[in-house]
Amino acid sequence: MFGRPRVGVARDRDVALAVQRALDALGGIRKFVKTGYKVLIKPNIAYNRPSPITTNKEVIATLVDFCYEAGAGDVQVGDSAAYPTKHVYGRTTEDAFEGSGIAKIVVEKGACLANFDKHEFVEMAVPNGRVLRTLKVAKSLVDVDIVINVPVLKTHHMTTVSLAMKNLQGVLSDEYKVIAHRDDLHWKLVDLVKAVKPKLTIIDGTRGMEGYGPALGTGVDLDLLIAGENTVACDAIGCLLMDIKPVCVEHLMLAAKEGLGPIKADQIDLASDFEIETLKRRFKRPEESFAEEFSEVDSIAIRKGGVCAVCNSIVQNAVIAVKRKGHIDKVGEVDILVGVNPPRSGKSSEGKMTYVVGDCACKSVSIAGKKVRHISGCPPFFFLTELRKLAEGERLT
Repeated sequence: MFGRPRVGVARDRDVALAVQRALDALGGIRKFVKTGYKVLIKPNIAYNRPSPITTNKEVIATLVDFCYEAGAGDVQVGDSAAYPTKHVYGRTTEDAFEGSGIAKIVVEKGACLANFDKHEFVEMAVPNGRVLRTLKVAKSLVDVDIVINVPVLKTHHMTTVSLAMKNLQGVLSDEYKVIAHRDDLHWKLVDLVKAVKPKLTIIDGTRGMEGYGPALGTGVDLDLLIAGENTVACDAIGCLLMDIKPVCVEHLMLAAKEGLGPIKADQIDLASDFEIETLKRRFKRPEESFAEEFSEVDSIAIRKGGVCAVCNSIVQNAVIAVKRKGHIDKVGEVDILVGVNPPRSGKSSEGKMTYVVGDCACKSVSIAGKKVRHISGCPPFFFLTELRKLAEGERLT
């Protein structure tokens, strides 16, 4: 089993001091980084946007400095942008490095940028894997002495939270990023932790994100850093600081049952100058944000059949993204059918755009017409661009 892992929590407006105090609670950076070590720092650089969508560049800069001060021979900062970032929105991992602000600061610090997309991917076995028996990870990951996982403290519309476990998605090849991306996504994250075991996790809560994360949420200034050796325990403390019960986050509950780490506070050795109750702040949940925003949308109807959480999230994400751009009025009346055997409207749909979204809906709905579009895929990531095209003026006649 996992014993009683120690997790350090520090709060300070000075980022370097917060990182220092969180690490000191574990024994300091020299406990992890030895003279001559090759170090890989793995932030969240899934998008071409700054903190809190991606990891705070100041946290990364501080860690690079600390690693070199501890005697590291080589420090890399690496990631691969999210699948939709590249394949739906047409951005690159280079764009994400630049847009996050991390590229500039890493170069200034004398470290190396590791764009996983340009590196070799190697196959890795998953011990007792549930949905993955093997996976392909960036070779950089296995060529170093230590991996430091540096996610952001935020909510996520598919997985409730996006913390250390979720951040490991970035080490996968694009092929494996979309495998097991339905309701089995939670088991996939558990399998990732079984295979990829960072020796140190530092969760960036300098500025978190609540609501419809990981990219459409609202920033929350907390000035917090969470550090620990056990990935699952760090995520559990992250959840508690967002006032989210870890047992209500499926991948954390599964990870605990698999013996990968504790999620109960009394099973974690928490080291902090502050009581956790004084640090916690209730983060708005993704479903709350969607319900609030969708209640203001009268022109779009989402008709669900037997739908998995991911297809549901992709549809909701597209609607929110268009609404945030102020383009809902331009979209006009739209029916969105998703899941197995989604119900049809009892009213006439003449003149409406109808989207049949995802493989399940496409296989179970037989409709055609000039204003009907079938968006296949499991998951159907490209629905995001289809609704955006409609909002930007494309019409079927």
